[in-house]
Amino acid sequence: MLPVSPIWYGREKSIMDIFVPIQLNRIAIEKNGSRRNTEQTVDTYNDMFYKDNTLSDRVSIQGDPGMGKTTFLAKLVLDWCDSDSKEPEPSSKFSDVETLQRFRFLFHIQLRDAVGQSKVSDMIKTQIIDEIFFNENQQVEAYDLLGSIMERETCLVTMDGLNEWTDQTKGNPIPKLYSLSRQCIVLTTSRPWKMADKRIRDSEIGTLIEAVGITDTEQLTQNMLRSLTEDDQVSYNEFMAYVEERNLNHFMASPWMLTLLVNLWVDKTFLSGSLCEINKVMIYTLLNKELPNEGSTEPISSENDVFEHHTEICNALARVAFNYTFGPDKSLVLSKNELLRPEMLSKKQLEIAIKSGVLNERHCISAASCKSHVLFVHETIQEFFAASHIAYLSEEKNTDVFSERNYNVLEISQVIIYLSGLKYWNCLKYYVIQV
Repeated sequence: MLPVSPIWYGREKSIMDIFVPIQLNRIAIEKNGSRRNTEQTVDTYNDMFYKDNTLSDRVSIQGDPGMGKTTFLAKLVLDWCDSDSKEPEPSSKFSDVETLQRFRFLFHIQLRDAVGQSKVSDMIKTQIIDEIFFNENQQVEAYDLLGSIMERETCLVTMDGLNEWTDQTKGNPIPKLYSLSRQCIVLTTSRPWKMADKRIRDSEIGTLIEAVGITDTEQLTQNMLRSLTEDDQVSYNEFMAYVEERNLNHFMASPWMLTLLVNLWVDKTFLSGSLCEINKVMIYTLLNKELPNEGSTEPISSENDVFEHHTEICNALARVAFNYTFGPDKSLVLSKNELLRPEMLSKKQLEIAIKSGVLNERHCISAASCKSHVLFVHETIQEFFAASHIAYLSEEKNTDVFSERNYNVLEISQVIIYLSGLKYWNCLKYYVIQV
């Protein structure tokens, strides 16, 4: 199932009812290490995994935030599960499910959930084996079998969100693939800045592909409206007139932004066209469900007034986002115990943030323990909160944020974009000059 609303938690549809393929272009890695967009589209699984009839052992998909990389992997996993019974439409993209039948096993890993782990086999144990088997002896047997499978069988390992993963030792740019044979293919998704890490060898990237946008924005819009309204065709015409009038077309290439725009429009929340405004309105809409008396029906008057309403909880969430985006313990997956420290969130604030949907809570149950993790509704929302925290700091502290650590400018590019939208240029002067 796929969530169709970041505003109303629990609204979801079958991914087959919502999914629209994203456009994927092949990127050439030159001998000197430079990257060139060949404008060659990748429309089939065969194009993705084979080159000159030879199976590639490494495939990497890079793309900006919200471009649908995670959803694409979810669809691929479902296609693999249904590959024996599915009857694809011959004209549709990635309809060659017979290509996926060549993989005897598929292991799907969320790298954001692999905090502190460096070996792929350990990630599979934690995220798959421990979730399936609650008996410790069964877990040990399954883990032993995993080694044999990955040595002998043709497997596909999909790893989502390389940019969301960091090794505890800070020494490995990618997870270790010790137990993988040449028959084991690895498909990784990431933001582009991570693929530019000089520590990652070209052979570890393999075939490089870029996600550049939705192939059919009209179809995705209609799919979303069909899930949220009664008359999708009338709604589509009205929605597109609204998009044209407000000059919001440039947001439509991103599945995340398109989904957000449709949901806000259905909720009768109208926008002027600012990226920062879209994020603020979404946050206010979510929090208004739990704190209606502290909200406002008046339009947000100034880009500089980041949090006009729900100020206390928003500032607390901004502090949390900043600490986990720029701090030494950078992570997208947050521990509830850590969040309840005095300098983070109060118990009530955490409860409201989870109930409203600004934060999502996930429970990881195994034979050994039951852990609860929390994460922002989307990675870009965490980055927006982090930018909001920086925007409120003094100019001196702003300079310290960017000068104390040697940040990769591409890694924090989304935060910088938000800061520029919040009209806090002074905090960027030192950093931009240094870069």
